[in-house]
Amino acid sequence: GSRGRGNYLRCMQNWREVFASDQMLILNYEDLISRPRELLVSVSEFLGVSTNVYQSMEEQLLRDRVFSGPSYQMPEMLREALVEIYYASLVELCAHLPFDVDHWILGCEKSLRC
Repeated sequence: GSRGRGNYLRCMQNWREVFASDQMLILNYEDLISRPRELLVSVSEFLGVSTNVYQSMEEQLLRDRVFSGPSYQMPEMLREALVEIYYASLVELCAHLPFDVDHWILGCEKSLRC
């Protein structure tokens, strides 16, 4: 089902059975939002292509959202239910990511205490 397809840790483990670690680049969406130039430069470097286009691009062009739909606030009851379902999987996933996402865990723990 959808929970199986959305199991990012299992997906990463499957890909790691096929590709060496240096052939995979795992990125953080939050970095795309907060540091788009640096993230795109790192992707270009990973792929071995020129970084010039991103180095010279206007900051606003890098930050403009394309084809974004309306945003909605998640109902707190739904958030709490999702935390209950996914918390253990998230903790396990975070241990395998190459960047710090402790704030994800802290946010979930805050919801669990309520």
